[in-house]
Amino acid sequence: MRILRVFSAVVVAILLVSCGTQRQIVSGRGVDLDIPCLVFDDSNYFRSSGTSTNVNQQNARTEALNAAKSMINQKLGGSVKGITTDYNKLLAGNAQQEDISRIIEGEFKMAVNRTLNDAEQICEKMYRTEAGNYESHIAIQISKKKLASEIEKGLSENEKLKVVYDREQFEKKYSEYFK
Repeated sequence: MRILRVFSAVVVAILLVSCGTQRQIVSGRGVDLDIPCLVFDDSNYFRSSGTSTNVNQQNARTEALNAAKSMINQKLGGSVKGITTDYNKLLAGNAQQEDISRIIEGEFKMAVNRTLNDAEQICEKMYRTEAGNYESHIAIQISKKKLASEIEKGLSENEKLKVVYDREQFEKKYSEYFK
């Protein structure tokens, strides 16, 4: 009977301790981690998440948000370059290509920056680490349609591009790259 009480006390103690610890699942490859705010792009949105740890809560949050924005910006970098190159080939002759390319890339970058400034936050988790630091996880998304609209607006309003701007060709190239 006494052994049963001691065994029961040990089991209860183990259960109480395990409830307060972070759960990690160990597989044959290592430790599986639960990643907060994990998001993926889809046909309507570019999505990204960022993480930061800092002694200051607001700094951790700001750095996580900036990391998420930077990730979307990196995702778009290759697409913007590809669209610019392809669209430029459709519009300009060799003499004008470099100038028009620079203008188009500038308009794209400004549109991306405007859209990122208005990014919708879709997840936020904040943790306090054992060391007393703050760990922030943030996920954001931007609408592909809104980004296309911002880019189209910048291209159509640019005085130097008005002569060569073709909305249908732009939409065709945009659709190819931002599926």
